[in-house]
Amino acid sequence: MADAGVSRWARPSVILVATDLSDLDGAYQLFFVDKAGAETDSKASITFRKQPAITGLGSSQLSAAAGADGKVTIQGKHLDLVEEFDLVPDDFTGTPVREKIDPPPSHGDTSATAVFPVASLTAEKHYHLAYVVKDVSPKKTLDLKSVMLETTK
Repeated sequence: MADAGVSRWARPSVILVATDLSDLDGAYQLFFVDKAGAETDSKASITFRKQPAITGLGSSQLSAAAGADGKVTIQGKHLDLVEEFDLVPDDFTGTPVREKIDPPPSHGDTSATAVFPVASLTAEKHYHLAYVVKDVSPKKTLDLKSVMLETTK
């Protein structure tokens, strides 16, 4: 948009400063703030919904040997909002391995145990975690490339 007083362009921008948006829930009004600190209501709002925040795994290794239990401890918050977890082969060969959460996490739990079928895992392969959030349409799988797991013999 052209600035009437000066022969230059002004570019509006939005800056959200937050380290963790996973706790926000509800509608928030958006205001413009000029250099003098004066606020102007933008007449717009943004709506947030609590989201799961996965921070890591209890162990980065999982045995793919016959008879292994296939249990993985997943750490984070708002885990009760997760519908399913998958282990996705990091080289994208094969299909994701879906888990069973046992028992399902409750509100406030900071860890959950996911049980993956060992027969569906390949030994000495790298997987990353993916998950689906409950009650979101359309259903979308979110990949967490930073949460890695290696299967062992």
